[in-house]
Amino acid sequence: VWPATGECAAVGRSPRRAHARHLLLSMSLLPFAVVSHDGGEFSSDYRAENMIKDDMSVYCTELQRNANVLLHFAPHGEQTGHTRGGDPFALTHVIVKSPEQGFTAPLRRVMVFVLWDRPIISEFRCFDDYTPEQYANLIAQRRKEGQGLQQSDPAAYIDLLDGWHAIQKLEFPRAGRWVLVKLLRAKNYGSNIDVQFLGFKGFVGPRAFATASLAQRVVQGHDLRLSSSEFTIHVCDLP
Repeated sequence: VWPATGECAAVGRSPRRAHARHLLLSMSLLPFAVVSHDGGEFSSDYRAENMIKDDMSVYCTELQRNANVLLHFAPHGEQTGHTRGGDPFALTHVIVKSPEQGFTAPLRRVMVFVLWDRPIISEFRCFDDYTPEQYANLIAQRRKEGQGLQQSDPAAYIDLLDGWHAIQKLEFPRAGRWVLVKLLRAKNYGSNIDVQFLGFKGFVGPRAFATASLAQRVVQGHDLRLSSSEFTIHVCDLP
């Protein structure tokens, strides 16, 4: 679904659903470190690291579109340079903020990938200039084939067509150690892309998370066999 919505749905009173709700409300912002990026930086004041800071700072690329930013999960405050290993996480929500004023090329479209191993960026060039229609067709094809989402499939696609901020609930939580962000394009085709904030909410645990599929959702070892609406929480629940 794009743009993301803040639709609120009630969760039943059964112990199973009450436990599921407790898990959802206990989510926190997941910490990440920027490992690499290929979009350039407009200046030292508009660095890629600004993108993962929830403040008024902004990341301004030099590329006009399809800029990639690679993030590594950093629960202990690690800096860049990781190539393998590390703690796993389960991603459930993506938060996107585009600067509302003062910038010529605010972000419009972005894709997010969740991966276990450090990706080879060139292998994701097939998603350059990807459209909402292509994303919808990909998900529909996976359902038709009865397959789960592949690791190389996008975990989220957000189009800020009519707004500046969005919180997207992943239909299927995704587990991994790396996040690849593909900044597809700005609202206006200018000379670059301006991003205020990309945040990620979910769960952290010592054991590996099962891969989410189209038939089953597993978060931190807990099987959440809930309908899509039951798995939604309101944006007011997100600090």
